[in-house]
Amino acid sequence: MHHLFKKYYTILITVLLLAVSCNSTQQQNKEQTITSNFKFKDSIDEQVLKNYLSRSITLTFMSGSAENIEANIQLINELGVKYISRAITPWVAETEHDIWMPKYKNTIDKAHKLDTDIIFEACIFETVFPNANNVQIPAWVFSAFNLPIETRPFNADNMLFPNGNFHNHWGNGGSVPDITQLETQLYFYFRACKYIDAGFEAIHWGQVLLMGKDDPDFHNYYKLFEKVRQYAKDNSRRGFTLHNAHIHGVKDTQNNLLFDFHCFPIRMRTPEGAEMHAISDSTPQMTLLEENHLDAIYNKSVGGIAPSGWECNSLPYFVEIDNYGQDKNNLNIPGIEYWPWGMDEISWFANQPASYRLSWLQYAHNWIKETDNAGFLCMPGSRPYYSIKEDKNSWYNINSPLFEDDKEAIVLIWGK
Repeated sequence: MHHLFKKYYTILITVLLLAVSCNSTQQQNKEQTITSNFKFKDSIDEQVLKNYLSRSITLTFMSGSAENIEANIQLINELGVKYISRAITPWVAETEHDIWMPKYKNTIDKAHKLDTDIIFEACIFETVFPNANNVQIPAWVFSAFNLPIETRPFNADNMLFPNGNFHNHWGNGGSVPDITQLETQLYFYFRACKYIDAGFEAIHWGQVLLMGKDDPDFHNYYKLFEKVRQYAKDNSRRGFTLHNAHIHGVKDTQNNLLFDFHCFPIRMRTPEGAEMHAISDSTPQMTLLEENHLDAIYNKSVGGIAPSGWECNSLPYFVEIDNYGQDKNNLNIPGIEYWPWGMDEISWFANQPASYRLSWLQYAHNWIKETDNAGFLCMPGSRPYYSIKEDKNSWYNINSPLFEDDKEAIVLIWGK
């Protein structure tokens, strides 16, 4: 009798373990299905958006050689990248659209043959240069704004702040455009539509607070984005474009958010008590992430009603390891605000030893995940930086031998 009870007990335990294992597997499969969904049409679900941000990388490459473009398409496919941040970064905007837009489209089409889900992001920065005067305004731009059709080029001077603010702010005739000026809106609309036609499904709008200094309620941005969204609905392959900028958030009196997601510099800081020292394999220049450090976005992304219709307490965002110039006079000095160890963010990162870069990416990914479920780390892929070893401005690229170990770091992080 005891032997029979023991037999039945063993069978019962086995069945229960199988049931638990089955439920666990089903739960894992369910979670995997949720996080691997990248489908959208005419709008984007919050979870799908988060899925994209969780597989994002900064990869500026479309203006390079054909060989470089092919290598980066292969990289995108190998890593399983879904969102390409800053695929193009036209600080000085294109004028030869008949040349550049087909080139962009060809690259995007090649990538989509391998993975149709990928989103490519174009940038419309806080810049206007005199070369805008070389671009004729198409009739459809005037029509979108219900204006009489004219035969003329854009006028860069008419995009500037009337009081002279930020004129030649970037040097070489480059100024910050004023979003309240109709000419700026026409120009930005034209550029956004051109990028949509080329296959871009996201636009990064740079420092909107700078361009919107005289537009405190962002009325002109809402008006512009409404027109761009309508153009995307009628002309893009999935009827939708994502809009983001370096900002914690903007919403109107009805709680409607301006952007589809936010992005921001990662804002690392040096540890308290850190002492000045040069970089070596055994002595990396350590940094940490921290809520409320400077203007960091962690747990501060503004919530509301997203353009796709869903409501959130915090709009999803990603942080990027940003570039913004260099001052060699402060190299290796800790504690300078916005300049970790005297460098911009990507220069600090790229100059560290490979082993520390790997561990730091893992640390940053985990810290953000544990700190704010609305936040994600946009992986570094290709970006300008200052090389201490070469004492010159160079290019961080994980396809280069110098940084190829960082690919393995991304595989390890995303594989978990």
